[in-house]
Amino acid sequence: MKNLAESFQDRLFRLWKYLFFLFFFGWGTLFFGISHASEVSLDDLNKNPDQFYGQTVTMRGKLRMIGKNYFDPSSKFVIEDHNGKMISVKPWLPLEIAPASPNRPLTTTPMPKIMSDYIGKEVKMTGKVQLNDSRHEHEIRPDQVEEVNP
Repeated sequence: MKNLAESFQDRLFRLWKYLFFLFFFGWGTLFFGISHASEVSLDDLNKNPDQFYGQTVTMRGKLRMIGKNYFDPSSKFVIEDHNGKMISVKPWLPLEIAPASPNRPLTTTPMPKIMSDYIGKEVKMTGKVQLNDSRHEHEIRPDQVEEVNP
């Protein structure tokens, strides 16, 4: 019986050791959303976009919309740094939301954020560099966006 208990303790120890190594060698990102994104300048990203393809990066800049309006297919969102360097950004929020029904009583629940809430504002954005096939250009698919100076 003693050998059975020792065997169980050995297996349990090996399991904990295995889980520890999985967590600290990359699996933490998968299970716990821990990001290992490096901060990249838009200048570096524009010079060598293929070098960053598929990687998660962090950048800072002002979010802008280029084009006539949201619904024009040639319009796009970009993040632009203080030197005028920019890269396309895939929208991560709805472009608009339906207004509240006039028959519905007003609530204190705040309206959800939409893309226009961030246009013209300094943001810190973390996301994956991918290729936009329809535009044949690199873009950022944001996972996390926060206002820098609200």
